[in-house]
Amino acid sequence: MTCPYCAASLPDGARLCSACGKLLAPTAPPPGPPAGQGAPPYLGGPQAGAPWTAPTGVPPRWGPGAPPGGPGYGTPYGHTPNVYHALFDPRQLPPETAEAYRQHRLHATFSVFLAIFLHLVTFGFSSWVMIARKHSFLPRILPDDFTFGRGFGFLFIPFFNLYWMFVLLHRTVDRLALQTKLWEAGPAPSRGLATALAILNAIGAIPYLGLVVSVIPLPIVWAFSLAQMQAVCNRLALAAAPASARADMVMLERRMRLRWLGWTLLGPSALVVVATLVTFAGPAGGALEAIIGLTVFLALALGGAAMVYRGSLGTRETYHDLSGIAPQIVAGYLRLDKNAAWTVVWVAGILAALTGGIGLVTVASPQVEGAVEQGWASVGQAVGLVALAGYATYKARELQGQLAWLERATGE
Repeated sequence: MTCPYCAASLPDGARLCSACGKLLAPTAPPPGPPAGQGAPPYLGGPQAGAPWTAPTGVPPRWGPGAPPGGPGYGTPYGHTPNVYHALFDPRQLPPETAEAYRQHRLHATFSVFLAIFLHLVTFGFSSWVMIARKHSFLPRILPDDFTFGRGFGFLFIPFFNLYWMFVLLHRTVDRLALQTKLWEAGPAPSRGLATALAILNAIGAIPYLGLVVSVIPLPIVWAFSLAQMQAVCNRLALAAAPASARADMVMLERRMRLRWLGWTLLGPSALVVVATLVTFAGPAGGALEAIIGLTVFLALALGGAAMVYRGSLGTRETYHDLSGIAPQIVAGYLRLDKNAAWTVVWVAGILAALTGGIGLVTVASPQVEGAVEQGWASVGQAVGLVALAGYATYKARELQGQLAWLERATGE
């Protein structure tokens, strides 16, 4: 059969499209409007105003004494219950609907420690990316469920983004909470903590007061909130994986953490080493301080390289073993590494252009004493950044080729 929304080929009788993530009716619905006309179809959530009835013989479990759609259930879609409400019980759903709602695409686990570490080294930018990115891997149930593009893009609209932070964080928690109920995957993330995080981020936009909030309260709340959300995503990924693959997933997560931490140490240290060597080649030569710094950063670079090597041992063999059991899991881990590699390419390329330009201008027209040495150091950093970007491009393309093969195998 063919998906009426994206035209992907699916097995006969499929209830959820593995390509676009939309729920398929028992008899395929008519195709939606052409691209750019009207609202896109959404994944099988009840239409506004449609009455909802519990399956025959199943006692209602909506809450103490409240009928479906009654007060306290938050029913903005007419008489249908809001599946994201705290009192919603997914056991009331028809079995095929509940099964369709369970079809998330969170296939790979990610280190909670690494999520917090990336938040710190990127000054919070990566955290918004990670939170918005989760919406692309969750089934779209209600009409206002969004994907990464809308969730992240609206954060760049001045003033509106102060409101959108609340929407993004609350809907992330609500969608993850529903999945924890459907999969019985433990506690859901705290909606109150998400509210506190949005409030602190909004206060952070206020001059002076924002500086005070950003020093202690905001990083702490970010750490707890990120830890909760990522831990839930990891539990959902493990719950959806075959039992025989779960031990390998935990091992792959640890190896990825070691590789990424190793690259975080190796990359900057190698740049300093290259910059120092270029400085030696300049007309100013090298000083004793530069030689000592070169030795220290060379040792750090070697330590980072050892961590990268240790984190890579056995990874290919594990991928090979898992590809026969659950290729979508291997694709999930490859996708994480591929996205990280492309991020390095863009960041290193931009920094190389900036530092190289500044260095060349400084060397060509020094204004103060010592400017020549600083200029050559900037040129050296640019050379190292170009080398790093080149290697990251090679790795990204290699991972992209492996991922394309796996995506064809899994149909994602």
